[in-house]
Amino acid sequence: MIDLNDKDVIFKGTGGIGFDTEGNVMTRLGPNTALDLKTGKIHMVSGWTEEEEDEEKEE
Repeated sequence: MIDLNDKDVIFKGTGGIGFDTEGNVMTRLGPNTALDLKTGKIHMVSGWTEEEEDEEKEE
């Protein structure tokens, strides 16, 4: 997904955690928001779904 604040890519990990290309750790707050765990800033992101939602779509 894309971090709309920084124009950076976030790679989704497990458990609602993701990492951007600069190595910053982000945690999912909602479908379009993430929290940078280093700075405490909330970022707008393009469509971060939960793992449960992803699994339902695959079935």
